[in-house]
Amino acid sequence: MSTVDAERASYLAFFTDLCNKAHNGDETASKVVSLIVTATREADRVFIHDRDLGTVGSVRETVQNLLEHVGVFANEFRYPEDWPRYLDTKRSLRAEWHRETQHMLRAELDRLLLSSPDPIFDGRPETRREAVRRFVATYSKAIGTHPLLSGLIRTLEMQNREPTLVAWTFLDDVLIQNGPELMKAMVHLLITVMGMTHSVASKQDLGANDPTRETARTWYLSTTMSDHEIRELLIVLPDRKKLTARATGDLQISGRKRPAELVDPRKTRKRQGFWAWLAGLFRGLMKALFGGKDKDTKGRYDSMEEV
Repeated sequence: MSTVDAERASYLAFFTDLCNKAHNGDETASKVVSLIVTATREADRVFIHDRDLGTVGSVRETVQNLLEHVGVFANEFRYPEDWPRYLDTKRSLRAEWHRETQHMLRAELDRLLLSSPDPIFDGRPETRREAVRRFVATYSKAIGTHPLLSGLIRTLEMQNREPTLVAWTFLDDVLIQNGPELMKAMVHLLITVMGMTHSVASKQDLGANDPTRETARTWYLSTTMSDHEIRELLIVLPDRKKLTARATGDLQISGRKRPAELVDPRKTRKRQGFWAWLAGLFRGLMKALFGGKDKDTKGRYDSMEEV
């Protein structure tokens, strides 16, 4: 390797080290990396505008010193033909960091799903409602929660007066994509507060450690939740029309039955309403035929309408 090649390699290696330091929170390194990737190309020159270096003397001096270690002297690249290699290095490192972050978040999600406390609000609807209200007050302004909140609202609306449990299926990515704090809060809401159960619906066969794998999970509301409580929860949740993102997931009626005593009987009355309407129609026909004089017949069909 020639002296020039060795020098160019050392500059790129130092830049790689700066990128890693920037990723770990080093503000000065982050400043230098930003200057490199936003440099200006004119003809055969690649340079950094002096105004971008800042005005604070000590900081400016430190930045200039680091720039020299990556091959930038007097704000100009010594080897401008290498600038694309710097950009490629930054992109490659960013993709690697993203994979590492995804892997860490998926591992943390798996841990949360396995270790979340049992539902603590089953049988305590007032306390559950207050916990949901706190979640909404704390996190509903974060747009990242809107797909989940909208999906939860749709699930509750569909479950209301439905004697069979609704199956709500969505990708784990919905929980992962907003970072560890929101992920933890959303899992707590679903499992500990709402008492929901879950099972894996499908998983790509990419290996447990592959951070790009997609896992679809199906969620079910607690079987101890009554229709009355469902409607009370819908009151404290946001208006779905005011949420800025579409509801996440797919909803289907499952084969799991809810306890009959928890299902509002008004759904049954809706079915009976058809027969009451038919009885009224028949009564009207009888009145037209007999002039309303058959009081016994009228009484019998009046009683059918009340069934």
